[in-house]
Amino acid sequence: MKRLTAIVVLLLILLLCCAACGQTPAASSEPEDPPAPSTPSEEAEDTPDTSAPSEETDTPEEPEPQEPSQEEAPEEPSAAIEPGSLAGQLNLEAGLLTPEEVTVLESLYGTTQDELMAALSITEENVERREDSMLTLSETREIQGEECMQTFLFSLDDQWPGLYGMQMPMASLTEDSDIAGVTAAILETARELYGEPDTYPGLTSISDWLEDPSEEQGLVSETWALGQESRCTIQLHQGNVTLITISYQLDVDTSGGLG
Repeated sequence: MKRLTAIVVLLLILLLCCAACGQTPAASSEPEDPPAPSTPSEEAEDTPDTSAPSEETDTPEEPEPQEPSQEEAPEEPSAAIEPGSLAGQLNLEAGLLTPEEVTVLESLYGTTQDELMAALSITEENVERREDSMLTLSETREIQGEECMQTFLFSLDDQWPGLYGMQMPMASLTEDSDIAGVTAAILETARELYGEPDTYPGLTSISDWLEDPSEEQGLVSETWALGQESRCTIQLHQGNVTLITISYQLDVDTSGGLG
């Protein structure tokens, strides 16, 4: 009996060994690393892109605007004198022009009659007489108690057209007027404003005539260089008509204007 039992146990052992030989090898006791997760790029390769195309791929990029360089930028035309911009800056009521007012007059050189009137706010009602070469205001100007006409002078020269000066003839003088006294007073005021005159030595000056005003000289004058390109002239004409004229004009010797 014991021998039979041993035989049975031996057979069971053999069967278990045979069964073990037919199975796959046992897995390693150490756990294997989990597979790495796929990256978005790998998923994109596997999965077709069903999203709408981006604007960057469909719409071409617009070039950024570039400001033109100073060399490329066109030159801006010089600004014209604005209407009314000089109103009140040129005295049209009394006295000689100050050096500052001469500068204002110089800024108007070369303007047309319409541009002059607009800049000084002169209306047609303020104009007594208007011709191609002159524009006379209806309002007179008081100088040393005498009334002076005010006339703007315009050149018709093609090379230098437009305003070139202002003239103030003293229209109220009579035979009873104190010609020497008025002339001397004007000369004194001019000296205070402009300094000593630079009258050409070959001309008879008012200063010389005032030393003996009883002697008629025909035409005497004094002149001053003013501003950048102007000349003030005071003239006394004696004859059938006695006339004192004060003028401010473009000095052709320094400006090169008027042709």
